[in-house]
Amino acid sequence: MTSGNSHPSMGPGAGPFSGPSATPGTHPVLACVASIESSLKSVADVNPAFMTITQKRTALLELTRLSSELESLRLRVIAACDDVAEADGDPNVAAWLGPRTNTGSTANHQAEKLATSLETTWTVVARALASGAVNLEQAKVIVAALDRVRDADVPPGVIAAAEAHLVELATKHTPKELRILGRKILSIVAAELVEDEERKKVEEEERRANAKSRLTFKKNGDGTVELRATMSQATATRLKTVLNSWTSPRHQNTAAGGGAAPLTDPATGKKIPFDQRRGLAFEAFLEGLDPDALPVHAGNGTTLVITMDLADLLAGVGVGTLPDGNKMSASQIRRLACNATLVPAVLDGQSEVLDWGRGKRLFTGPQIAAMGVRDKTCRAEGCPMPAKWCEAHHFTKPWAQGGTTDVKDGKLLCPWHHHRAHDDTYDKTHLTNGDVRFRKRT
Repeated sequence: MTSGNSHPSMGPGAGPFSGPSATPGTHPVLACVASIESSLKSVADVNPAFMTITQKRTALLELTRLSSELESLRLRVIAACDDVAEADGDPNVAAWLGPRTNTGSTANHQAEKLATSLETTWTVVARALASGAVNLEQAKVIVAALDRVRDADVPPGVIAAAEAHLVELATKHTPKELRILGRKILSIVAAELVEDEERKKVEEEERRANAKSRLTFKKNGDGTVELRATMSQATATRLKTVLNSWTSPRHQNTAAGGGAAPLTDPATGKKIPFDQRRGLAFEAFLEGLDPDALPVHAGNGTTLVITMDLADLLAGVGVGTLPDGNKMSASQIRRLACNATLVPAVLDGQSEVLDWGRGKRLFTGPQIAAMGVRDKTCRAEGCPMPAKWCEAHHFTKPWAQGGTTDVKDGKLLCPWHHHRAHDDTYDKTHLTNGDVRFRKRT
């Protein structure tokens, strides 16, 4: 081995480079390097297989600890070698080191970045690595976590507490476990800051979501309207929860068509696609809104006025005209009249308004509760839908044909059967026990 900056020829088992030997006046770091190299050469031909189990345990643990301490020394030297790179015309230490040691560029750049962080910012981690209390992989994980904490713009005291706590955790946790704990470190050392930051973040997201909220209607020209919406996550979650409750397969009775949106069409026996069931559920949800809870404008609650001929309304034929000029069938009008804020503007032969509807067209809460006690479930034959999920229907005589809103004239029907009650393609048979049997006309 030669002294100074000359490099010896590589003999058997030697690496791609070797360091200087210790001479009087040598820097302590170089003396350490020479000592390490000398010690390693002294055991180069020693076979560990002949060690006792106790000796192997000790050697394995100590070499692992010492490798971290040695890496700590190497990183400290890297952090101090900017002048070396500059003197030899290289942009950084990593670029200088790579071709002279035949090591990878990526690994060298990562080492230089870590060395700089430990030297200038995370000194507690650096001391722990130098003492062997933290291994190299743990140090990398801790530094990455602390960099995120620093970027969160928290007080210096909190950052210092986070560094100390992570170093302490390293005595009991693997790098993988430390990575998980590192993501939560602020909630451990400064829970109040995390809650406040989270609150600000959520509030800002909500403000942005409200600013982006949109709802548009596009007529398709075939009796349908395409609804496009952009809404906040909270609103979407609420809507999805409501619709899922209407489309839930629980308590479904496929044969009888029970439920707001059954799994199968009772007329065809075919399975109804989930997106269609959700669409039907959305209709049922809107129709089930309490009109008394809706906003008031122009002196009245939100109201939909439908114009149609008196004779057509009484006969259940013809169509009604909506305020925007669109048409609606008489059967649909009769169904909506049961549970929606709908006023028929009935015209005589001279197209003069005869009737703007009667008061108390909708069943009241106490009336529906009384029907619930009486009916228990949907009154469609075989339908198990609980009364609390049903709607009140003017069954003795439709309200649009002069029926009264009395408990004795009403029956509870689940939304699906309520649709069938107003569907002229179904026959309705009143059974002696008060139930109603629906049969598709052939």
